[in-house]
Amino acid sequence: RIWERTDDIVFLEEEREKEMENIFDAKLDNQSDPAKTGSMSVPALQAQLKAKESQMTGQIESGIATKRTGEAVQAGERLMDAIDLAEEELQKYDAYEKALIEVQEKLSEDEKRHQRDIIASGKTPESLVAKPQPNLILLGRTPVQHVVHTLLGIKPNELDEALMVQPFGYASRLFRFLLLIINDPSQQHMHAEVAIKCAITLLRIHFKQIVATQSLNQTLLEFRRVMRKRLYKYQNLIGTNMAALKYIKSQVLASSAPNL
Repeated sequence: RIWERTDDIVFLEEEREKEMENIFDAKLDNQSDPAKTGSMSVPALQAQLKAKESQMTGQIESGIATKRTGEAVQAGERLMDAIDLAEEELQKYDAYEKALIEVQEKLSEDEKRHQRDIIASGKTPESLVAKPQPNLILLGRTPVQHVVHTLLGIKPNELDEALMVQPFGYASRLFRFLLLIINDPSQQHMHAEVAIKCAITLLRIHFKQIVATQSLNQTLLEFRRVMRKRLYKYQNLIGTNMAALKYIKSQVLASSAPNL
């Protein structure tokens, strides 16, 4: 070996981190390559079979991403951290609501009347229970908005892979947040498409486990009901807009036609 002395400053810790990242990426490539591992996941195998059939028939179809990358794994880890943080905040506020109800039930009739008089006057009564401090990591967002922000921060071409690295425990917890995203009035259903796409991808990945889990049945039924309601609403909205555009087009054509 020939070593050349330069003016560049080399940090051993950074070089070791780069070497570890290269090893990690190489392992991911080996795990995602069935020729090297000799095994494939069910979604990956189905996607590969569809790709082969599409090549034979000359038709190109879309499928689930099968190649795992370091960026997708990191995105999946960020999503898991967001789920943990959001659940922690929701549990904190649930405990606050329960404690507040218990204190209100113990109030006397005079104290309750005094609270109602304060509210009727347009003032805010003093909180009977200390309100939990919001987490600074959320940056003023609600727990549901934080999960939405994390999902939108994942690149579209890495979203499928980030969902594939989710264990079933996190996938079942994410289903509940997806339902909250659709039902959240503050979102104004702007992110319903992302939530539905994530739900369909998770169903494809963990179908057998989801079917065998009784606790998710009610969540999935509610998700289907809300999803159909939103789709019917958007279908009617698009139909109304299309009819209005056709009417405007006919009016423009009638006004531009020469008078006979």
